[in-house]
Amino acid sequence: MKRILLFLTNSTDATCDYLCEIAEEKNIEYIRFDTDFENENLQVNYSSSRNIYLNLKKYTLSPADVHCVWNRRPEKIHAGNFGDTPFDEHYRDEWRHAIDGFFKQIHPTKWVNHPFHNALAISKIEQLHRAKRFAFDIPETLVTQDYAEFKRFYDKHGGSVITKPISHGYICDGNSVYNIYTNAVNIDKCSFENFSKCPNLFQEKINKNSDIRINYIDGHIHAVELIYNDDGKQRLDIRKNNMDGVSYKNITIPHKVKSSIDSLVRSYSLRFAAIDMGKTENDDWIFFEINPNGQWAWMDILGVSNFHENFLEKLLR
Repeated sequence: MKRILLFLTNSTDATCDYLCEIAEEKNIEYIRFDTDFENENLQVNYSSSRNIYLNLKKYTLSPADVHCVWNRRPEKIHAGNFGDTPFDEHYRDEWRHAIDGFFKQIHPTKWVNHPFHNALAISKIEQLHRAKRFAFDIPETLVTQDYAEFKRFYDKHGGSVITKPISHGYICDGNSVYNIYTNAVNIDKCSFENFSKCPNLFQEKINKNSDIRINYIDGHIHAVELIYNDDGKQRLDIRKNNMDGVSYKNITIPHKVKSSIDSLVRSYSLRFAAIDMGKTENDDWIFFEINPNGQWAWMDILGVSNFHENFLEKLLR
């Protein structure tokens, strides 16, 4: 078995759906492992005399058979028909650790991206601190549970302040799902009774003319400008309303910014990353965050880019 790609994700991943279709059209051999889906024929076999093998779908894989792992968006391993008892949870843990034993034998350079490197790059606070080292312009930022500290920050910026989650913006409450977007802070309309329950992230509001989504894979960098005006101003969070009405165009990245992007991504030992930036009316490029597992397929589907070509080329290199 040669040059087989392993797509490690979940059963609802539309970006992986998209790349699977293209891989099939190009006759590229791949295996998709949806970790949240019950895999009845999934087996792990290890012997100290012949290493470890993973039986997945119609394949029997050794770590050496895997040319590259696209570590897309896996969830907890779901294997077997287990209940909710402590013993069932023990069975699940045994599965997770056994499968992890297989993945640990695949060299880190064969991953896009290795889980350790993803974990290092995911912290928004650490990202901002590191971005400054690589000469990015970043918004002035405050993380605090102290209302007096927040009030000083708010007054310093004349009330032109935004807030956004430090971790992620998705909350699932039974059948209800809530999305927390970036929001402007109006001190007269906010309730601060729960302010001290957790750290809160605030930033100076950047008066941007557009948002920039940058996709990076092994040194290849592609940037798209996203524009949507609310009352003559760029929307505060471009993701709202499923991005309906957003216009897209390719944009050239200034050399200084491109160099900073390359240095930042390499500092995390990432092969892939999606970077979000904003561009002001003075053509200043402001760094917001880096996502080691960001979305990109929707721009290919819209015809704005052909990022999949470079992405597959790098997976197969």
